[in-house]
Amino acid sequence: LAQILFTGKDLAISDYSGDPALSFSERRLRRSVFVDLASMIASFHEVAYDGFLADRPIHSEQTRRLLPMAGFWAHYISGFFMRAYKERAKGTMLIPASAFDFETLLQYFVVQKAMTIFNGYLRKDPKRVVIAQAILREVLRTQAEEALKPTVSEAKSEPKPAPAETVSEPKPADVLAEKAVQH
Repeated sequence: LAQILFTGKDLAISDYSGDPALSFSERRLRRSVFVDLASMIASFHEVAYDGFLADRPIHSEQTRRLLPMAGFWAHYISGFFMRAYKERAKGTMLIPASAFDFETLLQYFVVQKAMTIFNGYLRKDPKRVVIAQAILREVLRTQAEEALKPTVSEAKSEPKPAPAETVSEPKPADVLAEKAVQH
């Protein structure tokens, strides 16, 4: 997104050279489209957090209150972008037909991009490491949610457990176990 300029009528793209950390011959190699998708997702996160991390006069209490909104914005804009991309590229050889394969590849390249950003910011501007952390949290949250979902065969074969009873006060065994851990 840093290389895109809106002129009032049109969009102008100012740089096609690729990642400056790569050699010229590496930049010319054909890569997976997922590299570019991961870069766009990272760009959305960078744009979202840039206003908070630039040296602008924002009070710290306002920053603490508003910073989570940057993550929400980046999450939803990335989702809108990915949905539109998948609709446009559906049926082509650019993306896998399987939704699982698509998500797996996207997560792999997003993690790879986030780690590259993390290492770069760790050396140059440590306060911006939060951007890479937010991207990684997004991917890890998705993986954790998927791990908790039962598979189709599990959902059909196992009956649902009864709801847990509500406990209004701790039981003596809980209190004893808690005291043992504290000491």
